[in-house]
Amino acid sequence: MKLLMINNEPRESRAIVAWFEACWPEMEVMTVEDSRTGIAVVGNQVSDIVVMVDGPLDMDGLGVCREIRRRSGVPTIVLADGGREAEKMLWLEAGADAYITRPYSYIGLLARVAAALRWSQAALPVTSGPPCVVGPLYVDFATRELLRRGQRVTLTPIEYRLLYHLVKNRGRVLPHRMLLAKVWGREYAGDTELLKVYIQHLRRKVEDDPKRPRMVLSERGIGYMFVEPAPALAPASD
Repeated sequence: MKLLMINNEPRESRAIVAWFEACWPEMEVMTVEDSRTGIAVVGNQVSDIVVMVDGPLDMDGLGVCREIRRRSGVPTIVLADGGREAEKMLWLEAGADAYITRPYSYIGLLARVAAALRWSQAALPVTSGPPCVVGPLYVDFATRELLRRGQRVTLTPIEYRLLYHLVKNRGRVLPHRMLLAKVWGREYAGDTELLKVYIQHLRRKVEDDPKRPRMVLSERGIGYMFVEPAPALAPASD
């Protein structure tokens, strides 16, 4: 098991490494101080999870996060000095899977890393049933293939798990806490902002107009539901 930490503060890196060595000796922690090296490591697929410390990086932190997500679906956790919801949303939009603010506890960080590894390495849900055709979507859960209007759509592991649970329960509102627990784990059951961002990611990939969704619908304050879109009305004939 390998963790990549991108952090240009050696003292903090050494403290985190020492904690992992004491509490999780099976985890090999690789540390890099510059973002470009970290991105290259991710591109070579030699890490199971990334912990990125937001600070005076040599590149824009959000840009680094976007590049990591463009190259890989590896779970990415951000440690930051912020705390405002707007800042957290920016990081989640950039592709972070978790956002932890200072001061943080090493136990809390360890728990978040363990939770992220569980959902990323858990076997994705599959079914032996026939493919599902819903509106413009063709979903084959046996092969994990998604087509939208005949075009292949690539989903990250989280997006796939989210789509799986929504489609399998289509027509039924799934509460926020239930979706979070099923997709990310019980540690994330209260993180509705994380769910909101990934619903937006999913809508961009499956909806014709993500701002006016017709399949992935929200029930304010309750949860989300997948429905088959009603067919478009044919123009009236003269």
